[in-house]
Amino acid sequence: MTKEKSDLLGRIPYVVVTTTITMVGVLIWPAIMGQWQFALITIPLFFVFAQVVNWRVLRKRNLPFWAKFDDIRRATNTPPNPRP
Repeated sequence: MTKEKSDLLGRIPYVVVTTTITMVGVLIWPAIMGQWQFALITIPLFFVFAQVVNWRVLRKRNLPFWAKFDDIRRATNTPPNPRP
């Protein structure tokens, strides 16, 4: 990956990317199966699931909800802070 693309990805909030990927996946799967009514049920469930996963990843690294990919990369390369 070039430096420019890496810098662009580093400025995008982590939750925006992961939630977008999850929502697109949830919409494509029922479209392939031809059952749109199933999407109406699964979208809220997968959205909540994505947010729980995001929260756990960010919480593990002691980062705020709006953390960017660069913040996560920096936090991953350093030892975690011990919890009291």
